[in-house]
Amino acid sequence: GSDGSMLGESQWEWLETLLRNNTGDAQLTLIASSVQFLPNHGPFVGWLMEVEGWHLFPRERRRMIALLRDSGAEGLVFLSGDVHFAEITRAEPGCVLPYALLDITSSGMTHTVMGFLNKLPFPWMNLLHWLKPVFPPYMDFIWPSRYRQPRYIRRNFGAIHIDWEGERMCAEIYGEDGGGKIEHCVAMDELKIPKDTAEPNCERPADGGYFGEEGLPIWETVYSPVFMLTVVAISYMVPICTAGIVLFAVSSMIALLGPIDYTKSHVN
Repeated sequence: GSDGSMLGESQWEWLETLLRNNTGDAQLTLIASSVQFLPNHGPFVGWLMEVEGWHLFPRERRRMIALLRDSGAEGLVFLSGDVHFAEITRAEPGCVLPYALLDITSSGMTHTVMGFLNKLPFPWMNLLHWLKPVFPPYMDFIWPSRYRQPRYIRRNFGAIHIDWEGERMCAEIYGEDGGGKIEHCVAMDELKIPKDTAEPNCERPADGGYFGEEGLPIWETVYSPVFMLTVVAISYMVPICTAGIVLFAVSSMIALLGPIDYTKSHVN
């Protein structure tokens, strides 16, 4: 990861002051980030899909986590975008913060992650390039989510619904048809520091190193690259093989019909 800075010192100071003065007053604090905060992405997937995020700045992310913990602020939720797909990721209580931490990602309204096909050489020769309109809207079967939430790859937008009386918050991702695609609801109590500290429930695919030190699961380091490269290779082979079969069929028909003698003339 890079040792660069995501925030300048003046921004860090402003955020620290805001969080420390906000303890006990706000039930919910939304932190908007241009890129994802919680997820880690493997280097191959990150390059191919042009995925950026805080995971590329581990020092800055550790500093943010330390600030969020030390401030004692509750009800923190991240809102992010940039990646051209939508997902709602969740770190269980004790894995990052004492309570559940959500990163609600919605993007994009005009572009989708399938644009990565334009990076491939001769995209017009790739079957996937022509199948984009009918490609499955969820990418979990190609690019499994470590956080057990669907990943929606069509154009989308997000919304947050807060029921203050019922003390409940729901995050929802909508498609361009206006229909709901992903939903995740939490009780406000899940976003509060628990009185009794329980053993963190991080022993599941949703852990895998929120900070990147523990390494990435095998499907992000091995399965996803191999599967995606195989799919891309096949998608090139299908049009090429189809063209070859068509040419072979045409040449065979010409051979069966025999040579055409253009020197003969027919006089009525």
